[in-house]
Amino acid sequence: MGIIVANTVLADDTFQWGSRLALSVASTIGFPIPILAGILLSLILFKGKQTDPQTLW
Repeated sequence: MGIIVANTVLADDTFQWGSRLALSVASTIGFPIPILAGILLSLILFKGKQTDPQTLW
């Protein structure tokens, strides 16, 4: 068993921050957050406003 840091065991064959896997996990979680926040914000700010009369939101 390796060193335990922040509930993660650091050993040669385990998940380590700074690896390509960690970057993939962080980008998979991190990229959608601003997109979803923008969608939610637009739903709040533009509620009841239609840019096109034929468009239903």
